[in-house]
Amino acid sequence: MLILRMARSPVSKKHAESFRHLLASAPASLRPLIGPTLECQAAILGIPAGPLRPPDLGLSEYHFFRPPAPPREAEVLTDGVALYIVSLLESEPALRGHEAVTRDTPQGGAFILAVDYIGSQATSSNLEALESFLNQSFHADLKPYHYTSKRFEELKKEGRESPEAPSPDEVRRVSLLSDRATRSLALAIKASGGLLVRDLAKQLPPESRDRVDEIRRSLLEASLIDSEIVVVCTKTQAQTARAPCRDVLKALTEAGVKCACGRPIADERVEEAVAITGPAAPNSTKVVG
Repeated sequence: MLILRMARSPVSKKHAESFRHLLASAPASLRPLIGPTLECQAAILGIPAGPLRPPDLGLSEYHFFRPPAPPREAEVLTDGVALYIVSLLESEPALRGHEAVTRDTPQGGAFILAVDYIGSQATSSNLEALESFLNQSFHADLKPYHYTSKRFEELKKEGRESPEAPSPDEVRRVSLLSDRATRSLALAIKASGGLLVRDLAKQLPPESRDRVDEIRRSLLEASLIDSEIVVVCTKTQAQTARAPCRDVLKALTEAGVKCACGRPIADERVEEAVAITGPAAPNSTKVVG
């Protein structure tokens, strides 16, 4: 799962013209990608290194699809985990339906400093450090930014509410389930209402069966499944009850609960099983008829 965060701020022409010089002092934990690549290419070709310039697509300003204006300067930095894109924009074009709309540059700056973050985590200490550095170096005031949609604004006026951002736990669980084998096992457990631990490997493709213990442990740690005890009738080999732990079976036996075959329920064979977490109380016991 990838997360995108954007921030924008107006900056003066003086600071815009010093983009590369100022960005050279960015936090050491972030490694630039574009600048060193251009310098290496320039050295090989024996030409001065210049700013990155996209090709002229030759599109008329009245063309049906009018792409956003390219940045004046840009750099991509990475910490080995996420990407941090810092760019200098001369304007902020946006598309609404078939009409190209250009937002006015905020008062106080001829250019827009843009920071885009792409990573798997909702928060990043390096992003906070980078934004703090940019605010100080460019005399900027970066604010959260998002694209607008005319239809979305209409829905909000009708009283519709925007979805809440996922919590860190939700993001972690979604990231876990992005693995195909993990997702397949979780779906198999849910579809069956619970599975014996010894049967879990059968739910995975042959190439993933050696990961069954790792997958089960990760699902337990993420609280997506619960571990429980299954009572198996010695006479019929049928599953007759499920409980969160053996202590509950002892308490049931003392209370006179028996298996369908007549034996005390704690004297029957028990096996470990897993089930998808749900609203049931943690000490509840399920009896299978």
